[in-house]
Amino acid sequence: MDQAVDEKTMAETGTPITEREKNAIIGGVLLSMLLAALDQTIVAPAMPTIGHALGNAHYLPWIVTGYLLTATAVAPLYGKISDVYGRRPTVYAAILIFLAGSVVSAMAPNMFVLVVGRAIQGAGGGGLFALTQTVVGDLVPPRERARYAAWFSGTWAVASVAGPLLGGTFAEHLHWSLIFWINIPLGFLAMAIINKPLKKLPIAAKRHRIDGLGALLLIIATALLLLA
Repeated sequence: MDQAVDEKTMAETGTPITEREKNAIIGGVLLSMLLAALDQTIVAPAMPTIGHALGNAHYLPWIVTGYLLTATAVAPLYGKISDVYGRRPTVYAAILIFLAGSVVSAMAPNMFVLVVGRAIQGAGGGGLFALTQTVVGDLVPPRERARYAAWFSGTWAVASVAGPLLGGTFAEHLHWSLIFWINIPLGFLAMAIINKPLKKLPIAAKRHRIDGLGALLLIIATALLLLA
């Protein structure tokens, strides 16, 4: 994990974060991670319904693959980006990208647009996976991180159980697009929770530069490895 903000840097920046604010930040980023994790499992039971509604059912596997591909490819970049621009703007960007992909997916008129929307979702979701651990690492000393690792595991467990249940319920009794629309209010709720306290997390004292070519090569290499 990219640990850019050490205790000395935290101590040199403005007002310290209170215990209540720390809990709010952790709760907000865990909620955002839950959304990203849910979208790995929520679509599976709805795939037959989606295939019937949009056609081109032979592209259905790409609904899952497109999400996982972009999430895995871009996740390593978010730590460096958050070092340059700060945790709050980067977390917000990841959530907004994820929500934009959710809107595209929910409104998709055909399978191709849905796959594109899922890829956009993954580009945001990969950041939420990485940044949740980065932000918690900023707030929690190493000796206490094992306790929070249990929260990460619990979040994944909830997503693994709730995702298929919600996906099946929406597709069978309501409409498959609700699989994606449900992300919108929850995403904005996460942003509202972390908005004020996350401002107190500092940008790293040492200036960083993003290696654009290296980032592009990393994305391409990761994508090729996953598709091989």
